[in-house]
Amino acid sequence: MGLFGNQATKGPKGNVLPDWSTDPISNQHHLAQNPPELFRLAQELIERAGRGAAHVALERLYMMVGVQTDSYVSQFPELRKYDFEAIRNSLFARSDFDESMLFASLTYFGPTGVAMNNGLIEQLPAFVEALEQAAREGSLDA
Repeated sequence: MGLFGNQATKGPKGNVLPDWSTDPISNQHHLAQNPPELFRLAQELIERAGRGAAHVALERLYMMVGVQTDSYVSQFPELRKYDFEAIRNSLFARSDFDESMLFASLTYFGPTGVAMNNGLIEQLPAFVEALEQAAREGSLDA
């Protein structure tokens, strides 16, 4: 069992958390919104900006999602004991990585995790707008 194995980690409500490096990761609550495809968003913002590289924009989107997740976590004492950066890194290292896992992984942390998931999805347009401006200014060139 990996670092985040079922035997080692329980969620805030006592639920067993998955092994982030191998177990299937899926949305755990019907109120959790499904995210748009971040790669598609990255491609579209580069097209609108008329310059930049989609892979750089995608990397920045991943970074923004991670930073905002960590900001949310810092506001909830019951979540501070979990290493969300390590969870993300485990997901990124998977051969079957799907970017929706970044959002779905949050839903394993109860109502607060569902709220974080939905908050991130609601903030994506602002992230995309900021990155589009950065692309226009040449900050997302490969």
